[in-house]
Amino acid sequence: MGFKTITIKESVYRELSGLKGKSESFSEFFEKLVKEKKGKPDLRKFYGSWKMGTGEWRRIGKIVKKRRTAAGKRYKEKLQGLFE
Repeated sequence: MGFKTITIKESVYRELSGLKGKSESFSEFFEKLVKEKKGKPDLRKFYGSWKMGTGEWRRIGKIVKKRRTAAGKRYKEKLQGLFE
């Protein structure tokens, strides 16, 4: 395995040093960044591509409200079960 020397600004070096783990080498840190970048799509390119109508917003809102209510009920039941 070979090595390369890169030049970066002192301010960038300080920022990177603060982001990487104390026991982590810069090579390990950069490998982790590359893996993260390759593994995740850039969601910004999809911004604005889905246009929802009012009816769709309402339908989704009803589903969310229903699921939140059900989750709240389950939470209360579990909490009551702890003190019975």
